[in-house]
Amino acid sequence: MKTLTKVLSLVMAVALLCGLCSFAVAEEQPTLKVLNNYLSFDPNEDPIGKLVQEVTGIKVEFYLLPQADADQHLLMEIAGGADYDIVFHGSLSGWGEMMNQKAVMDITDLLKEGGENILAADTDMAWSTVTDEDGRIWGMPYEAQVPAHHDDNAYGQLRTGIGFRSDMLEELGMEVPHTLDDLLKVYRAYKEKTGNIPLTVQNTPWINDIMSAFNMSNSVVWYDLDGAYTPLLKHPELVNYLKFMQDMYSEGLLDADFAINTSNARMEKFTNGTALSTTVGFWDIPGLKTSLELSNPNAKVLISNLLGNGTEKKVPLYIGKGINYITWIPRTAKNPELAIKYLNILADLDTAKRVYIGEEGVSFTETKEGFYPIFPAFSEYMNSDKYIAMLNPTYGSQWWQARARKTAEMAEAFDYMNSRIGEYEMVPYYTSYAASLPEVQEYQSTLNQMVTDAMLKAIVTGEDAQTAIDNIIKDWDSQGGAELEEAMQKFYDENKDLFVF
Repeated sequence: MKTLTKVLSLVMAVALLCGLCSFAVAEEQPTLKVLNNYLSFDPNEDPIGKLVQEVTGIKVEFYLLPQADADQHLLMEIAGGADYDIVFHGSLSGWGEMMNQKAVMDITDLLKEGGENILAADTDMAWSTVTDEDGRIWGMPYEAQVPAHHDDNAYGQLRTGIGFRSDMLEELGMEVPHTLDDLLKVYRAYKEKTGNIPLTVQNTPWINDIMSAFNMSNSVVWYDLDGAYTPLLKHPELVNYLKFMQDMYSEGLLDADFAINTSNARMEKFTNGTALSTTVGFWDIPGLKTSLELSNPNAKVLISNLLGNGTEKKVPLYIGKGINYITWIPRTAKNPELAIKYLNILADLDTAKRVYIGEEGVSFTETKEGFYPIFPAFSEYMNSDKYIAMLNPTYGSQWWQARARKTAEMAEAFDYMNSRIGEYEMVPYYTSYAASLPEVQEYQSTLNQMVTDAMLKAIVTGEDAQTAIDNIIKDWDSQGGAELEEAMQKFYDENKDLFVF
């Protein structure tokens, strides 16, 4: 009897153990399959990729699309039944095609049940672009990381400008110009003294820091002019801008080869002392410093931003509001609930900050001037933005400053440029929200190139500016511009109430 009792006890123990094992197996969390764009590094081996799994408590296997023809490969993979749980940072065009193929999962209920952080991360305008007429949500937008409101701190939004050689300005006894008149004085003085090139740029008619004096920007194609959504080509100041550029070219203030310059060619002219100035971003400064030292070890790059026209009116600083990516769940996903849980954890502000720039006092420091990296710890965060799916733009635009200051030279240029941020008026533009319109996809790129080519030609030939613009407008209207304008005006009228800034 005792033997039987022992046997039964042993059997029960084994059964219990097996039951626990079965329970553990049943409760083991699956691994999410996440498909991302092409990256130059392996996200599975990157320190932040491992950190993401640590802070979310969810196992992830990252896969990458190829660099070329990504949308086509995405289409083939999904059509072939690939069971990715998340398509991360998907292109707007790829998402649109997958919507047409009915390959995207409706995530409305999933977000309502467990996506509170995701829903709070984007503006109403952003959500409107992924929501259908029935209120169903088909994706999660990643908005441009710019200030969300007009009264937010715009520090850091100045990132490019016209860079001047400090040694040459010193020889002229002149300062960095901040108006068109001062720019011409500096350029004419330099041309007269040296006979060299005052300004060299890379085969473009659009120089943003000169366009600003005419209330335009090279990044803005559409302008709200008293309720009329107007293309750059029909902006009333464009003819004056063209005339100014023609005068610069005819006087020899603009590089004679600007229309055919490569990036390397114009940078070489700047660093070898042939040209006084060229367009630069603050990220160019470390490389330029090394090159400048070959001709003058004491030379620095001093940057002028968004020239004014001499009036008291603040110069416009155009802020591009829009969507960079859309993260979505394929209909073939095996773990959609876990996918939303994972993305919702990452959308939590504290978690997002931890992933994006790390821990204060360890990888970054925050002062009244902004966020600064701490090395070597911050080195691990060079690719951290590739793991963030949704992020409130105001926070993201501030945290990003730590990345902007990742070298001493970059930090100096970044802070120098933004020291005058209070002199500008932030003006938002929203046209990237219209990227999925059929007319935009059909006409915009081709028309933009046509206008650019025609403007280049007009600058070089010196054709009467008004005549040149009139001729370009005729081509614009006949090549789809009229249809595009009608679609963009409709987009503006339907969405302008969501343009909150």
